[in-house]
Amino acid sequence: MTIELEILRVWEGRRERAVDSVTEEGVFTICLGDEELVSMLCTPRHIRELSVGFLFSSGIIHSFSEIKKHMINEKSSTVHIDLAYPQRITYTSGCGRGVVLEVEMKPAERIQSPMRILAQKISYLMHEFQNKSSEFQRTGSVHSACFSDGERILIFHEDIGRHNAIDKVIGEALIKGLDMRETILLTTGRISTEIVHKVLRARVPIMCSRSAPTYEAVQLCREKNMTLIGFARGKRMNLYSGEERILQE
Repeated sequence: MTIELEILRVWEGRRERAVDSVTEEGVFTICLGDEELVSMLCTPRHIRELSVGFLFSSGIIHSFSEIKKHMINEKSSTVHIDLAYPQRITYTSGCGRGVVLEVEMKPAERIQSPMRILAQKISYLMHEFQNKSSEFQRTGSVHSACFSDGERILIFHEDIGRHNAIDKVIGEALIKGLDMRETILLTTGRISTEIVHKVLRARVPIMCSRSAPTYEAVQLCREKNMTLIGFARGKRMNLYSGEERILQE
């Protein structure tokens, strides 16, 4: 949700009153059973998708079917979730979300995907993707993420956090039963190892961003055979790993 407010705009030595659009943010707490799991600073929309995607990308669930009950309390800004099977979780201090969840899970396997796509198609999808973010165009303060099948955008979400935007699209994919192994993930945010781990858990073969990756993220993608594209802007892009999946006409 965007909020309109009056501001003072200064430009070329002039000062004038104007109306500007700003993005709303809020804090939602995810509770597993009777225990608080994590509090998340986010754009307070599509909370169901965000919470499901977060549980999956954190290794707490492996499929949507493991969630027995899911209730959102808008007044208290809480999400109450009961799992079909109890999960052992260790909490440690951390930055970003304020807590790091250590969950027993197998290391991600190497991506084995026959998926191929033309570089020109990637450029077209990124153009369509970026134009789809009406909130960014109004406020400039959100990140976006989407899943595509290589032809069209299937799922799209925005959030003030780049991690949250990806969790939201993963969450909706889980809820809808979309096979993420046959998709491309597009994002506006910087690609860190934390982002790569989220996408690896979803078995997505190709990830593309208009921003930069870190060195460690590139090394992880090369190790796991994930195609990583950065600086995808206009007709230009950098291929950091898995370049055989990106074809040229």
